[in-house]
Amino acid sequence: QTVPKTQTEKTTENEHQHHCETCTVSFPNQKALQAHLNSHIKCSKCPFTASKRVVSAHFKANHGEYAGRGLKTISIQMPGNRSIQKFKICVGNHPDDIQAWREERKRRFPTR
Repeated sequence: QTVPKTQTEKTTENEHQHHCETCTVSFPNQKALQAHLNSHIKCSKCPFTASKRVVSAHFKANHGEYAGRGLKTISIQMPGNRSIQKFKICVGNHPDDIQAWREERKRRFPTR
C-alpha cells in the first residue's frame, strides 16, 4: 500500500500545520490528519490511494476511457437523429497530439 505524503510545517496560529499532499487539504492537528488518512481508499487499477473524490478523478484521468494521449475516435448520435457522427478527439495535452487534432479538424472542416 502506498503511504501518502504528509507535511508538517511551522505556521502562524490561523494556518493548519498538517497537510495531505495527495488530496491537497490541511488539518489543524495530527489526529485530524490521521483520521483523514484512514479514510483513504485504493485505486482499483494501481497502488494510488487518496480520498474517494480524488481517487475517482485519478481513475478517470489515468485509467478511464479517455486516458492516455493521442487521437481517439468517438461516436455521437444527436437526439432525434438516427445517423451517427464520428469525431476524433485529442486525449492528453502533448503538443504533437494537439497539432494532429488541429490538422484533422482542418481536413474535415476546411475554411472557405
